[in-house]
Amino acid sequence: MTTQKQASILVVDDEPVNVELMEAILGEDYNIQKAYSGTDAFQAIESEKPDLILLDIMMPDISGHEVCARLRQEEDTKIIPVVMITALQDKNEKIKGLENGADDFLTKPVNAVALRARIRTLLKVKKLQEDIYQERNLARKYIDVIGSVMLILDKDLNIQLANQKSNRVFGSDPGKLNGLNLVDTFIPENEKDKIRAWMSDFSGKMKSEFIETFITSKDGEKKLLRWRMATLHENTGEIKEIVLSAEDITAQKDTEKRLLEANRELETIDQIKNDFIANMSHELRTPLIPIKGFSELLYQERLGDLNEKQKSIAGSIARNTYILQKLIESLFYITNDIRKTIKYSSSPLDIKKIVRNTIDDISVHFEKKQLTPVFEMPDGLPPVRGNRPYLERVLMHLLDDIIDASPHDTSISISASRQQGNIIIRMENQMEPMYMLVPLRQKDMAGISICKGIIEAHNGELSVNEENGFCQITVALPYQQNSGAL
Repeated sequence: MTTQKQASILVVDDEPVNVELMEAILGEDYNIQKAYSGTDAFQAIESEKPDLILLDIMMPDISGHEVCARLRQEEDTKIIPVVMITALQDKNEKIKGLENGADDFLTKPVNAVALRARIRTLLKVKKLQEDIYQERNLARKYIDVIGSVMLILDKDLNIQLANQKSNRVFGSDPGKLNGLNLVDTFIPENEKDKIRAWMSDFSGKMKSEFIETFITSKDGEKKLLRWRMATLHENTGEIKEIVLSAEDITAQKDTEKRLLEANRELETIDQIKNDFIANMSHELRTPLIPIKGFSELLYQERLGDLNEKQKSIAGSIARNTYILQKLIESLFYITNDIRKTIKYSSSPLDIKKIVRNTIDDISVHFEKKQLTPVFEMPDGLPPVRGNRPYLERVLMHLLDDIIDASPHDTSISISASRQQGNIIIRMENQMEPMYMLVPLRQKDMAGISICKGIIEAHNGELSVNEENGFCQITVALPYQQNSGAL
């Protein structure tokens, strides 16, 4: 019983440990030759030609690029597959290697599975190159079952062989494509020069780039193909045949076009939606101002005395008007944030005065739940620098959140202090049982997120802590000398 001869692989690397590693990975399946420099490599090749070469790029005497280039210049070594192995990630190194005739690249540390796969593939290619004349008929059977267009042309671009896929794409019966000139017969007039130039610009190796051209099939159908090319050579080095493979990408390109158009339409619809929301937010704010003002005046009995039921109704109107105002302001902010149109003006602000005014503005909410604000802010706090309307909106929203979370007839502590370049504003109180089950951060996720965005735009921080039945909201804003321009 005879055993199949193992393929021979020459490993060239100036680091002995790397050579030993390759032997450990491949030694069971292949006969390993070793070389530790470019000079050693040529001596090993002269002694016994390998079936494949694993070549390090960085070597002290002759670089891997130069070794590869010299191998490609010699007739008896030009078809030996060369895989360059390098620790370099430079794209230019790979381009240079391809220009010098490398068949593939692997980056250190080498993946053993990928290495074996590349070696198997390249050895198969080499075997096909060696046997192509003796096994042409078998090769024709192979290309017939390939799912891509496969054509073999002579040097004048006449079709010598076409597989079954080619017949279907070109709309021809089997054997009827043979002898036809590919360019003259199937390529549209405006594409002829392009594909001829692509085929003529060829250095003798497998062409790594592809080209896309239209063809017109025999039944008049226009199709878009993506072509790749390789050549078969005479012993003299002259091109004997051109091997073309192609994929019919007509449907793919049509789908891409439709997707692009659909995406543009969605962008237009999204823009219309954002513009509509922005306009609606603005329009809703206008009538809401007098509704809010008059409902508060009614509740405060500044327009006349109210009985208990009327006052309760007026308070409900004022409360819900404020909720509606919060929703509209949030919608307005989100729309502007999406449209990237938010602009923060900056001026020195008395944070103590802003907090007091905010408490007065939502006094109806304190009264509704019989809550008492305990105000602890010392005089002489330095001003913060920021945008008054946005900061007022944040403080009003956060105060309203903590009011919602507080049980009836309790006190809310509202304090401010100076710490490490910041004014620290704290609002805290115990929480109703329902807020222990559904945290405030979850119940008002969108609102707190908006507030956080505004505070961070002022170079500050917002935190919400809910522990042991208590809620603490903390806002840190840099005071003027440290804040910088917004």
